[in-house]
Amino acid sequence: MLYTYCLVKPEGHIESYYYLSDINDLSVGDYVTIPFGYKNSKLIGKVITIEHYSPNDKYPYPPNKTKNIIDKYVIEDYEGYTFCVVKPISHKQKTFNYLSNIDNLKVGDYVDIPFGKYNEVKIAQIISCEKYDKTRHTLSFQNNKFVIRLLTESNSDYVGFIKRWNGSHIINPVADRPANNYNFKDCTINTYRDIVDILSVTDKLNDLSIPFRMHLLKTYDKYYTGWNSEYHKYEINPPVTIEEVNNFEKAYNITLPAEYIRFITQIGNGLLHIYPLDVWKHHMRYHYLKYENPLDLSDLDINLDYCENLICYNEDIECCKCIYNQNCIFSDYVDSYNVIDEKYHLGTLPVCYSGCTYTDRLITSGKYAGTVWLDSETYFVNIADNFTSYVNNKINSELAPVIKYFKMIAEYKSSDEIIDSLNNFENGYVNPLLLCGALNIDISCSQIDNREFILKTLKNRIDQIYNTAE
Repeated sequence: MLYTYCLVKPEGHIESYYYLSDINDLSVGDYVTIPFGYKNSKLIGKVITIEHYSPNDKYPYPPNKTKNIIDKYVIEDYEGYTFCVVKPISHKQKTFNYLSNIDNLKVGDYVDIPFGKYNEVKIAQIISCEKYDKTRHTLSFQNNKFVIRLLTESNSDYVGFIKRWNGSHIINPVADRPANNYNFKDCTINTYRDIVDILSVTDKLNDLSIPFRMHLLKTYDKYYTGWNSEYHKYEINPPVTIEEVNNFEKAYNITLPAEYIRFITQIGNGLLHIYPLDVWKHHMRYHYLKYENPLDLSDLDINLDYCENLICYNEDIECCKCIYNQNCIFSDYVDSYNVIDEKYHLGTLPVCYSGCTYTDRLITSGKYAGTVWLDSETYFVNIADNFTSYVNNKINSELAPVIKYFKMIAEYKSSDEIIDSLNNFENGYVNPLLLCGALNIDISCSQIDNREFILKTLKNRIDQIYNTAE
């Protein structure tokens, strides 16, 4: 009796495995269905070799412990279909292969696709498309996915927004070119449709490029109501060169996180109230970077998670080593705390001062290198996993009040209700001048401090926008 052993490479796996087969017409290069893993899940695999053994030969694997090929897999021919490479707008770099039977698809089009394990519908852009050729195109034989539909201005607010506002370069969380190289169209609000356009993408803010979101802030906050905005004016500083980064690292004997370097060399060297790199040439605390043994936060014998308990019950930790002291009954040990405060600064690069003793610090060494932490001088808490996420959070928080009031207008809240909310400080103060700028209202210098006049003008403007609704 001859045993036929086939070396099979399962789809999606690097390793190949031996299987027994009793299929007569099997050839090298054929695809087969195999049981795989301890659950014997069905997978598709490619036959790499076919070997025959007699009972006296040495088998690659004992026959009684070798699984059998289930059957031969016939590859479906997708002749006439379009093979598409698409990039979901929520992904920075990754592309995926899809099939489509939609006519006239072209590069640059936006489509709905089923994505991930649960086939969640996502928007993607066509990177390349051509007629399917089974000799050249790689597909998943087990689980091919198909483009759901082509998106147009008529069936997608998102695509309408992109096309009306010259938007191919407003997408991508991190752009490939400096912010100053963009030439965005005017994004002022004049009609109800303009507000709908903006709201069509506000649930995907991180899918919009940082330069574009800064452009929105500069457009909408033209009276500079944001903290320190009269100074930074929502401009993005020009990027630094790799040479400048190398010189900085050499001068301060540190290694900056790769994500931070990528940001300041590709996007810009500082924005909003986030420091540029070269501010440290004149900063009084630059010496914290020069320590030969920068801090690895994981080595500290304390819990780094912020505690909101009113009283610290951990009697095993000395006060001077405890970060739970914001509301602690023992929080009068300022002199003792300064000892640990010095330690915290080692191996960190302060990237932003937000007032009231709050400083955001980029960790440059150890287990937490690349993350950003808030230092209040009474507690130390992680606020972002990397520098780009940190910048995204900063920008989105600045846009949040504008989006809030755009949503109220889109929902046809009465102008009186919107004005009342501006006078209600329980949910946070919003300067009405911010909404004036967002709704493209001109306020003269003589009326800039006249709140009653501003609110009345705002009410009239909101009513005008409602009159433009279709």
